[in-house]
Amino acid sequence: RGHTGIAIKFGNTVVATRSTKQKIQARSSTEAELIAAEECATYVPYLRKLCQELGVPQRGPLVMGQDNKSSMFIMVQGGQFQRVKHMLSRISYLRSMVDSKEIQPSYVPTKDMVADMLTKPLSAKLLQHH
Repeated sequence: RGHTGIAIKFGNTVVATRSTKQKIQARSSTEAELIAAEECATYVPYLRKLCQELGVPQRGPLVMGQDNKSSMFIMVQGGQFQRVKHMLSRISYLRSMVDSKEIQPSYVPTKDMVADMLTKPLSAKLLQHH
């Protein structure tokens, strides 16, 4: 099974991380990314409330970094995709978060993906980069 890595940043500072083994077996990297994106999206309402209580209300969507263009396309464009139709409820949840401007998927090159250090071994060079 895959791992979900979440790194929550406020500005340029990582303020929270989470690393968990995914509860279901993903059949592809796109599925694994959708599973991770859904888990991350569940934190959005709590993060907004926390920021509001701290006197820093958030305007606009929370930017969700993704290094898988296929999962981003599915989150943004929606539609029926034969290979992930069994994940329709996850996709619907993510689409509703995108449509309501709660989240905005944004491409982040793999070499810049901070959450990768929570899910797989990285070279010393990449660790220092983060």
